[in-house]
Amino acid sequence: MASLSMNNDYEKEYSDLSKIIYLDNNATTREDKNVIESMINHLKSTNLFGNASSSHLIGIETKYLINESREQVRKSINASNLNEIIFTSGGTESNNLALHG
Repeated sequence: MASLSMNNDYEKEYSDLSKIIYLDNNATTREDKNVIESMINHLKSTNLFGNASSSHLIGIETKYLINESREQVRKSINASNLNEIIFTSGGTESNNLALHG
């Protein structure tokens, strides 16, 4: 992780990030440790990086992993159908989907 250098009293007081309470979740949110662990395991074991919309093998396998993730989310929130789980690229896309369908 990159180290911030502010060279002042603020740096001394806030250099230990474990003591900081992050409240700017409007901009980004820390991933759950279980999510990070799962992502690392998948990346290490599969080395899949393909476009899930592609028809080649790597794309097909990537799409399978995305659908597997979709199923895990569906089960965790008791959704009745996989089509209810939509992954977006971020907050703006999510808001537009919620407002405009």
